[in-house]
Amino acid sequence: MHTYDVIVVGLGGWGSATLYHLARRRLKVCGIEQFRTGHDRGSSHGDSRVIRMAYFAHPDYVPVLRRAYELWRALEAESGRELMTVNGLLCIGEPDAPLIQGLERCYATHQIDHERLTPEEAMRRHPQFHIAPDLACYWDPFGGFLRPDECVRAHLHGALAAGAHVHEETAIERVEIDGEGVTLHASSGRFRAAKVVLAAGAYTDRLLPSPARTVQAVRKVLFWYGMADPADFAPDRFPVWIAQLRGLNFYGFPTLDGASVKAAEDTGGTPLDEAASSSRMLEPGDEANLAPFMQQLFGGRVRARVGYKTCLYENSSDRHFIVDFHPQSDRLVVAGGGSGHGFKFCSVIGEIAADLAQHGESLHRPPLFHAAGRLDRAPHG
Repeated sequence: MHTYDVIVVGLGGWGSATLYHLARRRLKVCGIEQFRTGHDRGSSHGDSRVIRMAYFAHPDYVPVLRRAYELWRALEAESGRELMTVNGLLCIGEPDAPLIQGLERCYATHQIDHERLTPEEAMRRHPQFHIAPDLACYWDPFGGFLRPDECVRAHLHGALAAGAHVHEETAIERVEIDGEGVTLHASSGRFRAAKVVLAAGAYTDRLLPSPARTVQAVRKVLFWYGMADPADFAPDRFPVWIAQLRGLNFYGFPTLDGASVKAAEDTGGTPLDEAASSSRMLEPGDEANLAPFMQQLFGGRVRARVGYKTCLYENSSDRHFIVDFHPQSDRLVVAGGGSGHGFKFCSVIGEIAADLAQHGESLHRPPLFHAAGRLDRAPHG
């Protein structure tokens, strides 16, 4: 049996960061991944994820984000990798929509630099957009994008350099908790630790000792589109953007390959009984809302679809994160419910989960992340 102080199950964005923080504290730690590290069957792969400071979901995320930015920059300096580009974020929506109302609550709660723009002002700065005159716009100068594949690699390389062990292609079949620790029964043998951090994303439920559903796996699709003039969509000329119209949420990025821009719909998706059952093929209706919206927002400046890729959301019941002990045991930390907006927080979620496993609490964890009543309630898709 392999024995450790802490084992981290799942080595995507949150799990790799947790392993990194634990290893740097000189604990005997192990990370277990059911696939190869860096795989594309979860929520942490690809070339871009939004990062932003103004948080319309809830103002309590802002102090956590401030810590996340600090940790991303520290990881960049340590790893020598370019992980985060801050080129600004443009938010667009109806004045009474949750996006705009949430931003205004956030700005009223925290001192965060921002600008309220008219559509005309926003289009003068960024003529790539066509924004209807009745919409509201906010500019977040701290917004930008992370490079997920590089972020996961940096955390894993840092963890390995600090002495962590990693077991790939190792599926956990059963989790057994007793008064002194946790035994993981895996495809390749047994693993034992005083504490286990479960960061398995959309695959979380089948590993928990409780039969209750903790997260809802949801199949999502990302799209890439051609451009009339790629230079107009370079990161130094074109921002990350989020838009909410008629109850639908969309987002997109500047071009990173000089040939296409990435965009997706945050709303919708296909709820799954099992994360492993997610189709990786393009299905009818996947692009039904996004394609006409892209024409509305950009006209002929953005052209036909040139590619797509699937990923998974892991939605909690309220779409807020769960980073807490399982109700049945303080030997098991659950880090889940990223709900489609969790990657930007990887750096600090790893620190919080490591704090819980080592010390039982974290200064950076808001009450919003507590599990009370949420690990026993089936979420809606």
